[in-house]
Amino acid sequence: LPVPRIAALDILGRFDEAQAILDTLSPVVGNQVNMWAAAFHFMMSRNYDGAVSYTEQHFDDLDSLIQQFKRLDGTNSGYLSALAYSYLQAGKEQEFKLLTDALAASVAKRRAAESTFVDAIIEAAELAALTGTDEEVLIQVRKIIANNGVGVNFFDYPIFERMKDNAEFQKLDAILVKRANDERAKLGLAPYLPVAAIN
Repeated sequence: LPVPRIAALDILGRFDEAQAILDTLSPVVGNQVNMWAAAFHFMMSRNYDGAVSYTEQHFDDLDSLIQQFKRLDGTNSGYLSALAYSYLQAGKEQEFKLLTDALAASVAKRRAAESTFVDAIIEAAELAALTGTDEEVLIQVRKIIANNGVGVNFFDYPIFERMKDNAEFQKLDAILVKRANDERAKLGLAPYLPVAAIN
């Protein structure tokens, strides 16, 4: 499947290979998964101007992009945080606000529906990292832990770089990694090794 391959290559820092696969996909066809792959790729490769060019190439404007990928329940958030981050880094503050406003509306809808899915809480954490305070990010991370979240790379993305020196954040992230390693041990797998250590 192309989208998981793009994400995996980006995490490994093999951006040219990821771009080659992305070039075979259209964000206009299908659902927002392809758009998520594009937004994730440009964020991870730090090609922020590339993210702007990509959206301008495929959509009339950001409003049409947001409307196209809105779900039936009114949520619309899978790609928004990564795309907003790239627009912020590219100096597009007005567009950044448009994207984060859409993300905030989506997060609010999922919160109103009392969604406890980890991906919904991660999106709230991303919104906090983009527009809120460190404490607001920590509140969401604590929710992930309280909801029995398990994972090794929830926060290994540029959006959360501002939190890298926050001791509480690192402590909470370590809890999630330990849970994942405990599950890996049950399967006879080696502990998780960060990509930075592999490279």
